[in-house]
Amino acid sequence: MSDDRPADQPDPADQGQPGASPQPPGGPPGGAPYAGPPHAWPPTPGQPNPGQPYPGTQPVPPYQPYQPYQGGVDQPTAAYPPGQYYQQPYQTGPYPTEYLAGGPGFPGAATPKRRRGLWIGIAAGSVVAIAGASVAAYALLSGGGTTLDKQVPADVVAYAEVNLDPPAGQKVAALRFLSHFPDLKVNESAGDLVDGLLEPLFGNPDDRQRFVRNVRPWLGKHAAVAADPQRGRIRPVFVVEATDTGKARDGLARLKQDMSFGYVVGNKTVVVAETQEIAQQAATDAAASSLSGSSTYRDDVKAVGGDEGVLTAWADVEHGLRYVPGTGNATIDLIKGARVAASLRFTDTTADLLVKAFGQQQAATRAPLGSRLASLPDDTVAALGASGGDTLITQAYEQLRQAGLQDVLDNLANELNLTLPDDIVTLVGSQTVMAVGGTPDTPAFGVIAKSDNPSRAAEVAQKLADKLGAPGTISSQQTSDGTVLASSTEYASKLAAAGELGNTARFQAAMPDLASARFAIYVDVGKVAELSGTPLPAAAKALQAVGLTVTTQGDTATLHARLVVG
Repeated sequence: MSDDRPADQPDPADQGQPGASPQPPGGPPGGAPYAGPPHAWPPTPGQPNPGQPYPGTQPVPPYQPYQPYQGGVDQPTAAYPPGQYYQQPYQTGPYPTEYLAGGPGFPGAATPKRRRGLWIGIAAGSVVAIAGASVAAYALLSGGGTTLDKQVPADVVAYAEVNLDPPAGQKVAALRFLSHFPDLKVNESAGDLVDGLLEPLFGNPDDRQRFVRNVRPWLGKHAAVAADPQRGRIRPVFVVEATDTGKARDGLARLKQDMSFGYVVGNKTVVVAETQEIAQQAATDAAASSLSGSSTYRDDVKAVGGDEGVLTAWADVEHGLRYVPGTGNATIDLIKGARVAASLRFTDTTADLLVKAFGQQQAATRAPLGSRLASLPDDTVAALGASGGDTLITQAYEQLRQAGLQDVLDNLANELNLTLPDDIVTLVGSQTVMAVGGTPDTPAFGVIAKSDNPSRAAEVAQKLADKLGAPGTISSQQTSDGTVLASSTEYASKLAAAGELGNTARFQAAMPDLASARFAIYVDVGKVAELSGTPLPAAAKALQAVGLTVTTQGDTATLHARLVVG
């Protein structure tokens, strides 16, 4: 928005007065610094950040809601031949009214006694990754169909909307999913998500009382946040559905006695911002032209099934970066036309995040790797697969060199005693699958790669293993579709054979869109915890697995991630 935006002032009878503090309502009294949730506005479990770009997967036209599990993630499954692994089906109809599935989890393994270093390292990395995913799911919880995009200006660069009372199926599923984390103290019988999460949202009784008295009586079913460019800067603007505008005025007026913010009460909505001027400007601009009128926005959100999810988010990456200080034209040219859309769904044992990136032509990649990942040994603890890694490494090296990091790259090559990027390209090959398995006493790791020079790939792997302090000699075996390099002859033979990972319940539950994936990650959190000798904390014991896949098609990349509990 240009600097010459009008700054109309509202009628004092209907709106709040200008304030100086950047603290939105619902936070600590007395002008204390705003510290985010649980005092954030709108009063949902944290604020989503809709502007983060993601790589992604092949578009699903249109996105179909998935079928609930029958018996939880530990339900026995029939055997599938290698390469014909199970893919969880999606039903074509609307979400069911209730989710009734749920599993007791998996039995624990014996506590390991020796050589836990590798397991502990994997556990630490997994917990960090899962914790981030869990926080994101918790912070974004509450959404559904987009209804407030008519109340934000057409030129916002990011937008996220949540539904505080989603359809019964998603509401029940979300509450049951979060009930696996006892520290959240979720009320599964609550009428909506706000009441169900009232205690974890507002741990302080005074804050909870303030919310119940001043906000809950008028809070509607939807809330949204937008990044609105005003006077050369991005301003956060919140829009909340109001069931009773009179009660909204009364409650907000009481809140303003302890804190400063601006608000505009409209027709069944309230616009809240840092100052009165920002709130009024956003309301005025939205009345003239709103985001809902953008066909690009509507198409992007539709592609992720936004109207069916618990959360809908969208961002215009190119235009958003124009407001980031220090961003040059060269950077903006690289992401010209880039946009991101996302949606979040739940079953009672799964959080399912779908993110699509639009507007950037995706590099040509080789064949999908899903069947190879699924044929790993069934006791695999963690796995990573990438198709076209040789090309990506070559491109990344060149970009680093052009960025002036040639000396750093040369020092790294000398330290590793390798020729970069050629040796790493040889090791990775056109398709790569990495796996970790074994026992607490004998951890095992290996790589399955389609390499043009298997003998040199083995030499490179040995150099890297020695540098990392891994014991023993790298074992190499040839297969019909590549080279296996592993920490032992036994594990190399195990990786070369057709395994049954794709038939395990946790893998099936955690890995969406695997058949077309060009990149995939799988971590069996339960096994990592069991084998590391470092059990998950009580608050996170329900975590079982995390999976992520990336597919590409044309100018669209899709990331599909799942967090599985039980």
